[in-house]
This record gives sequence, C-alpha cells and structure tokens, in this order.
Amino acid sequence: MKYQNYLASDFMMDDFFVRWVKNPDPDTDLFWKNWLAMHPEKAAETKLARQMLEDLNFKVGHSSQEDYQEVWDRLQKSYHRYKEPVRKHALPRPSRKFQYWTAAAVISLVVVSLSVLFFSMFSLYTGKNKFETTYSEVKTIQLSDGSYVTLGPNSKISYSLNWNSEQERELWLKGEAFFSVKHLNNHRKFIVYTNDIEVEVLGTDFNVNDRGEEVKVVLENGQVNLRIPDQDETTEILMQPGEIVKYSPSTKKTVQKSLNDTKKYTSWKDRILVFKGTPVSEIVQIFKDYHGLNVVVKDPEINDRAFTAEVPVEDADFLLTLLSESLDLKMTMINDTIVIANK
Repeated sequence: MKYQNYLASDFMMDDFFVRWVKNPDPDTDLFWKNWLAMHPEKAAETKLARQMLEDLNFKVGHSSQEDYQEVWDRLQKSYHRYKEPVRKHALPRPSRKFQYWTAAAVISLVVVSLSVLFFSMFSLYTGKNKFETTYSEVKTIQLSDGSYVTLGPNSKISYSLNWNSEQERELWLKGEAFFSVKHLNNHRKFIVYTNDIEVEVLGTDFNVNDRGEEVKVVLENGQVNLRIPDQDETTEILMQPGEIVKYSPSTKKTVQKSLNDTKKYTSWKDRILVFKGTPVSEIVQIFKDYHGLNVVVKDPEINDRAFTAEVPVEDADFLLTLLSESLDLKMTMINDTIVIANK
C-alpha cells in the first residue's frame, strides 16, 4: 500500500529503495522484484528513480558542511543537465508531459534535500538527533557509536547529538525498534527510554515495542536489565536470550517468559511479518500500528481465529487479501474504515 502512490521523486527518497539501487542484497532484490511484478504500472517511475539515483550518486545522512556542499553541487548539475535542450541530431524530443514530470521529480528531490539540510542544521542547534518513520516504513540508522537501530513503522527515536566518551548512551523511543548495540571498551551503558520503562544494555540485540496497552521487550542475544518504576520504588528484571517481558502500565502487571522462536516479534526488521497461529485480533493491531488503518471486526469470534503466513511489512493490501482468502473473510471499506466479517 505504501508504494502504490509513489512517483519517481518519492522512490528516490525511500531508504529501502535506495538500498536496493546502491547496495542490493537478497532481501531487497526479492522484495522489489516481487513488488514490481505485482505493480507493473510503477515500472516507469522506479526506472526513472533508479537512473537519477545512479546519476546523482546521492548520499543521505552526512552532517559536515563539505558533504552538504557536495550534495548541493550534484543536485544543481543534475538539475541543469535535465533542463538542457535537446541538440540537433539527438533522439526525438520527449513529450511536454514527460518533461514536466521529470522536472517536477528533480525539483522535488532538491526540496527534500534542502529539508534534510535544514533538519540537520536544526539538530546541531538543539543538540538532538531525531529520526522517525511513516506508516508502512522501516528505516535502519547507524548511530555515532557504531550501534544500529532499525526503526519500525510509525515510530520515533531521539538521542544526544554528541555522545562523549564518558557519558551514558541514552536514547528515547516511541513506537518500535530493534537494536544492535556495540559493546565499547570502556563499558559505557546504552539505555533506551520508553514512556514506562528503561532498558539498560552493554552490547546486545533486542526489540522494544512501546505501543498500545503493553510494552514488550524481546532479547535475541546478550543481556539486558529492565527498570520498571512503580510509585516510590523501581523493579529490576534481568533478561536472558530468547525471553520476552511484557509490562502493562495500567495494571502494573509484568510477565516474563521464554520463547521458542523470537521471529514473531523481530522479523519485521527484515521487512517480513511472520505469523504462526497468530489470532486475528493481533493482526488488527498491526494494521493500526504499522499502516494507520482503522479496522473493525464485525463478528467477535473472528478475533480468535489463527492465521499463519509470511508477508512483506510494507504491503497492507497483500496481507488483507491473504487474510481474507485463508480465513474465508469479507473485507469492506466503509468511510475509511475496513470492516472484517464472515462471508
């Protein structure tokens, strides 16, 4: 659903598309080939976006003045090159509509690039790095200490612009993120803050989901220590690999248990959702959290039905279709709300 309304300029600014063009791997190659096979009408936009990215050799995320100047110079050169009139004996002149669309794409890239520049300058002023994703978007960010954060759909993180060698590495999360934390020689702590708990680590791989009525932490490798404030005291929980901890701020209830497989909670970072006997009620929540869709289940018994499949994170339409066909359900759109009922 996310990419269906994209133009070339939108594809050019999408991290996952840029990764496919610049550094393709089996995951990106499989996703984009399958997606384009399902959406052949977008072949022209993706082709133009690929050509312009390769032409610009565009790099996002640099903060030095020299990098911004280099990006700006390349944008200007590319813009003027696309504006150059066709010389005699050249190929036939493109249609006026195509020229307008191409110019619009280049101008959009310039505007977005200036926004990136402004955001980075603002970060320098405020002392905070801030990253966020839209619905259906997954983004991987490398932090200044060498750690990586994969940010889930509709999520935000912020952290200090300058992590010096003495201070703790502190990061604030709203939504969902998977962390691969680099262990440093001086054992500097890495702390993730949500609205309700603190997750403290030295070096590990873990997932934090701070959505809805529960905070969920899933640990893949290493150790993490959770601190859960409760009025005048703080409860601490030491997690081991393969465990999940669920905490409800409203009831103050904490559940800690081992998992046979963590993929159900972490596969989204690879842009795949893994469902294994997952009740429809949980999938409805994913539609809301990941895609911003309002979903109403007309028949309550449907919520308990189990669903098993693997689907791309970005494609809500495919998930709806698969859910409908496998569980024999009817999907109806009423006033921007998807109503699920028995056929």
